[in-house]
Amino acid sequence: MLDTITNILNKQLYPLNTNNIQEPYIYNRKLQDIEIIKPNFEAIYQVYFQEYPYIPPKAKFYFYLINNDIAYLLNTYIAKKNENPSEARIAYWHSQVKKAIDGTIYHFHKTILNNNLSLKKDDCIGFAHNDEEKQTFALICYYAISALACTYLHWLAIYKDKLQDVELHTNPYEYIYSVIFTPLPQGIYIEDKTINEPTAKPQGGNTYNYNIQGNVGQVIGKADQVNTTQDEQRQ
Repeated sequence: MLDTITNILNKQLYPLNTNNIQEPYIYNRKLQDIEIIKPNFEAIYQVYFQEYPYIPPKAKFYFYLINNDIAYLLNTYIAKKNENPSEARIAYWHSQVKKAIDGTIYHFHKTILNNNLSLKKDDCIGFAHNDEEKQTFALICYYAISALACTYLHWLAIYKDKLQDVELHTNPYEYIYSVIFTPLPQGIYIEDKTINEPTAKPQGGNTYNYNIQGNVGQVIGKADQVNTTQDEQRQ
């Protein structure tokens, strides 16, 4: 679950790893080649960076990787809902999904702290090139945190009628604070697309959601593609 997102925190995809510090044209090329998992759903939320009218190609590439993991997870559980699972099974799935998302958000937050990452350039330390890489890493981390929070609330929206005893957070900001006890920076705005009268967006910046267009592949995420051995043992 969320294997690619988790690998961003490890050596293989770690943005500050030497192998992943490459010129923008390299990441522009990667953006052209990446195959996007098509979401089998309409995104409920979208993440908006108010103060960043330009997002580096490297950050966009990582956003695509994050979106693919999210699309796979939600596609999978939408497919599993068609099996008419029991409330006990859904409760178990919820505990696993929440544990995975909580832990991943927490570790991205710790990565921000441990690397002195910030969306404000004045808050970064080190030499110039390192500062640029840290800025990009900060964007990746904050996007991951925001997108994962949106994912959890979207997951709850799929199964909330079967989760009567679960505390439902009203918005991603509230959920993020419940996990890391730190609010998102003011430059990050998350829009709830289900509200009839949407809140006005800040001017400038960039908007990202799960419907990013690219080389879109087939819908991925079926009930039989997830290891449900533990699920079955608990039935």
